[in-house]
Amino acid sequence: ALTGERITQTLRDARAPVMLFMDTCNSQGALERSFQSDIYNLQKNIFSFTSSRDGQASQERRAWGHGAFTRAFLRAADGEDPIIAEDDLLSYGELGPYLREQVWEMTSHQQAPQYFGWGPEGANPEADLFTVRRVNR
Repeated sequence: ALTGERITQTLRDARAPVMLFMDTCNSQGALERSFQSDIYNLQKNIFSFTSSRDGQASQERRAWGHGAFTRAFLRAADGEDPIIAEDDLLSYGELGPYLREQVWEMTSHQQAPQYFGWGPEGANPEADLFTVRRVNR
């Protein structure tokens, strides 16, 4: 298991904006209890996505091949769902709400992903995170 200290050190050493995905039960609570203040104090652009709120289990299904959160993320990254603009860029403001909605529906309202941004541009909903590789072109 990764410790908050190890994750904070990795983020501290990063030379570019960072996307942090945590797909584990109680992931928002783990982030808050372990190292949220440390991340904030780094003053770097960090975009975090957690698979669930504090006190929630992160659900998995054999049929999905992943947990609900990872499945939804991979569908977005592969361009399988029509949330991506024609420019093939996925922004923070698109990905966070998409993951929350998809996982909420997939888990019958039992799991609610959270997303937060830190740093000078961390909370900018227009910040482009990555280019999507479309599998259905």
